[in-house]
Amino acid sequence: MTEFHLVEPTLENYYRGIILFGANVASYKFALGKSLIELASNSDDLIPIEELADHFSTHVADHVSHTPKQSTRNGSVRYFDLCEQYNRKETTKDDLVSFTVKNAFNDVIDRFHIINGEEVDKRFYVDERKTNKGIRLTKELRQWVLEQDGADLTPEIESRWRLVETAWGLGLSRNLVAVGHDADTNNFIIALNNRRKNITSSRDALNGYQRGKCFFCYDKITIRHNDPNVAHVDHFFPHILKSQGFGELINGV
Repeated sequence: MTEFHLVEPTLENYYRGIILFGANVASYKFALGKSLIELASNSDDLIPIEELADHFSTHVADHVSHTPKQSTRNGSVRYFDLCEQYNRKETTKDDLVSFTVKNAFNDVIDRFHIINGEEVDKRFYVDERKTNKGIRLTKELRQWVLEQDGADLTPEIESRWRLVETAWGLGLSRNLVAVGHDADTNNFIIALNNRRKNITSSRDALNGYQRGKCFFCYDKITIRHNDPNVAHVDHFFPHILKSQGFGELINGV
């Protein structure tokens, strides 16, 4: 157990830390996190801001299509409204990208590496918008993605994004969300039955918190569905607690 807590941070852990524990006032961090992984395989480490905006806006518009509320502050509403217009084909992708370049990057590019008011020890890009009209990806990010292909982190980011936007949509603090999980539909639900639920398909959302390691034996695990070593998710609370007033919390994620 001591080894699990005292593991030396890796680049993957730093990236997970940003996604899991960075400030969440809008969903920009998640869109940027996914975009950086996608762009890390480019032949050039300098990413023009328009190219970044193309990837970034695609991810935001996709989430706006099913969850319009993507922020806890009013200043971002105009951008999400434009994403809705794009989804309804009332504006063009060029217009959305142009607006993204001018208005959506002001905070997220500057604050992506900040956790609890301090910058993490590793950087994944350098802001060169003023000098070269883009951001320059670090060799550490490019090498890490080349070796790992971002295979586990991309679904982890997506799952974290879904959890946060669900809390916003319900008007709840993310620390107060207690839910059950339906493995057949992959939905988070509140249900009234006495059967134990299989929660393995929630692994994408949980894997980042465990830094890609098994909590029991500390071996590296994978969440890729076609991998022979794909991880399962074990229950934490014994089922007998259901009769002691714990209810659906025994299947909580």
